[in-house]
Amino acid sequence: GLARVGGSPAGGTGLVEIGADCKFQAHDLDVGGASPGTITLLTASSELIVIGIAVVNAGGRIEGVGTFDGARIRNPGGVISPGLSPGTLTIKGDYEQGEGGTLVIEVAGLEAGQFDVLKVTGNATLAGQVDLQFIDGFVPQVGDNINFVVVDGTITGKLIGSTLLDIPSDAASDQSPAQAEIKWEVTPEGTCRLTVVDVTRPGAPERALPPECAAGLCGAGVLPMLPLTMVGVGCFRVFGRRSRR
Repeated sequence: GLARVGGSPAGGTGLVEIGADCKFQAHDLDVGGASPGTITLLTASSELIVIGIAVVNAGGRIEGVGTFDGARIRNPGGVISPGLSPGTLTIKGDYEQGEGGTLVIEVAGLEAGQFDVLKVTGNATLAGQVDLQFIDGFVPQVGDNINFVVVDGTITGKLIGSTLLDIPSDAASDQSPAQAEIKWEVTPEGTCRLTVVDVTRPGAPERALPPECAAGLCGAGVLPMLPLTMVGVGCFRVFGRRSRR
């Protein structure tokens, strides 16, 4: 029969957590809808098995790592969030994301296991949004790219994300705020890829001149130096090291 997680007209929130070496199985599945619902796959050995059709409605969310096994998985208005995070969520079957659907991708680095991946063994029909988040103080560099959706079959359509992304400061890594410009594309190899085309630090402070320089007396202070006059605009770019968790 049909299993519902959330979706009750009476309200409340439906929550299902699938632990290590555990399986949650249903013939058909509805997540979210009239009330919120979330299914979390906690480990790589967690399995969500749907024999028929699984639908992630508005207010519905499927997150975590492990395997989501279903012949047809539809996301017309809900959220799919691989990783816990980061991590890989594998869909064994076909995946459809509609205009109202969202895929959440978190990136903490460029090495395998440092960014979220949605792996689809069947075909993917894609629309809707990507919610990209750089986490744990990671700031990408120009030219960095990540394949965040990997499809064994064919890809129809594409996902759209913000082309200008604010990266918050991170006190733990002493990382200042930054802003990344992102290009989104679908590759011939069957992946959805993001590429960083520019990185700026809008809030980076300018260096303060020492008092003697402000008075026109830079250097050892023995011989006075004429004040320096700049013609045109001087540009300074501050580059930070990428920090990993």
